[in-house]
Amino acid sequence: MNESDATFKVLIQATPTWGPDRPKKSDNHANAAFVTEGRWLRSLLTRHNAISINGDRHWQYVTTDPESGCKEFGTGPTHDSRSGGWSESRRTPEQKFLRIAGGYLDARLMTEPKVQLEMIHRDVNGIAKNREVFSQIATQNRIDN
Repeated sequence: MNESDATFKVLIQATPTWGPDRPKKSDNHANAAFVTEGRWLRSLLTRHNAISINGDRHWQYVTTDPESGCKEFGTGPTHDSRSGGWSESRRTPEQKFLRIAGGYLDARLMTEPKVQLEMIHRDVNGIAKNREVFSQIATQNRIDN
């Protein structure tokens, strides 16, 4: 990552770097079992202006780690019947967006009129539910649901 001059760096992985996750889980960087490794990874991503995309949660979310500032996007399941494992009542202040339903994460790199990365959570029918646009200096929330 040190040599990269990419405007945006994105880590796509099967497990969360932040989550949050259920307290009894111990299989990823969002759990107490991997607290040291999780802090290291989130710090590394933040130092390189990278964001994390997690494909292994049954809900859609955007979470910002308050310690490092690392931002993570959860894609969610592709079908509503596969959603669950978290609830709106367990939402944390770090979860800027939370949706317990199916859909997908649509990521777009735009180069005109300036370089931006657009991240859109969509439902199973393709309707936008949350949108964030990253530029080199700022992030904007466009849709909140």
